Amino acid sequence: NRTSITSVNMPESLISIGQSAFEGCSNLRSVDFNDALESIGNYAFRSCSRLVSAVFGSKLETLGNWCFNSCYSLCSVLLPEKIESIAYLAFEDCTSLESIVIPDSVTRIEAYAFSGCTSLASVTLSKSLESMGTQAFAYCTALTSIEIPKSLDEVTRDGSMYTRGAFFKCSNLNNVTFEEGTAEIASMLFAACDGLTEITLPDTVTIIESRAFSECENLQKVIIPDSVTEIGYSAFEGCTSLESIIIPDSVTFIGASSFEDCTSLKSIVIPDSVTRIEAYAFSGCTSL
Repeated sequence: NRTSITSVNMPESLISIGQSAFEGCSNLRSVDFNDALESIGNYAFRSCSRLVSAVFGSKLETLGNWCFNSCYSLCSVLLPEKIESIAYLAFEDCTSLESIVIPDSVTRIEAYAFSGCTSLASVTLSKSLESMGTQAFAYCTALTSIEIPKSLDEVTRDGSMYTRGAFFKCSNLNNVTFEEGTAEIASMLFAACDGLTEITLPDTVTIIESRAFSECENLQKVIIPDSVTEIGYSAFEGCTSLESIIIPDSVTFIGASSFEDCTSLKSIVIPDSVTRIEAYAFSGCTSL
């Protein structure tokens, strides 16, 4: 009977925990993960609703999809330096998790990895992070600030028709900083992040990728530095609270639909340096 298990001590010989091994052990409160453990399979601890902490040994390399999904009491997670990715839905709906440090070994955080972690107030991202999946930190409503590493170059979609960035519906996220030396703002990074009201980009940024801030409905102010040369397609599409924008004279390219449906936009300065404005760039800007 899975519900009778309250604690687990892993033997030192154990190197792998298989799929769904402890799924649904609803009274499991503590697990002693040994130092030899290398992998945890898909769903392994899913819905262990009373599990409080997960502190892994230094050899752990692989966390499976959904592995700690819906562990509602999980408030402490310590990830080792060998892990290279955080799996799909790995910690989704861990509603008691308050902080997470992603080690610098991690290069990918998959879609929905921490989605719905409503108590997550502190996130430290890996300095080696290259890719995040859609809604990786969606609905993390306690999160107020984040620093984006300069290594990040993409936020991937999940095949759906919707544009939802890594911080979708993080309604209190209002302080965003970028690591010194950041050259590109990744596509879809803050798409539909309704907590953002203003953003200042560092003066090392050269490209604002597609949909980087699209549908940020409360975004009122954007400062684009004079290092930027390209504004990607739909970069600010649907930012309905944005009232003015100054495009610096370093910009040569304004992508398709880049400011489409910015219905509050009353003023825009386009410099002589711009050589190409693509289709629908300012379509639907009804206040212009």
